[in-house]
Amino acid sequence: MEFLNKLKTYLETRVENIRSHIVKITDPDLFLEEALTKIDDVLLKEKVSEVFQNALKEADPDNPQFTEEQMKQLIERMNAPVPIPRRNQEGDRVR
Repeated sequence: MEFLNKLKTYLETRVENIRSHIVKITDPDLFLEEALTKIDDVLLKEKVSEVFQNALKEADPDNPQFTEEQMKQLIERMNAPVPIPRRNQEGDRVR
């Protein structure tokens, strides 16, 4: 049974790896979104949350509470899309 569990884990990893490569080629925006989601999950873990909690205590000593919801709001603000600079018709100036 242990062998089957290891095989299952290995195959799931391989399928995710192949899927990731295909998505990277066919839909780069989706790939970046998924990569950012994975990074966000790492940021929400305990050790990183502790660092943010300490930074929040220094920034706002009156309200040092740091919840997971506040962390998600912070990440959403950090991941806000930035518009691509557009060029005028002559292509020499960026607006």
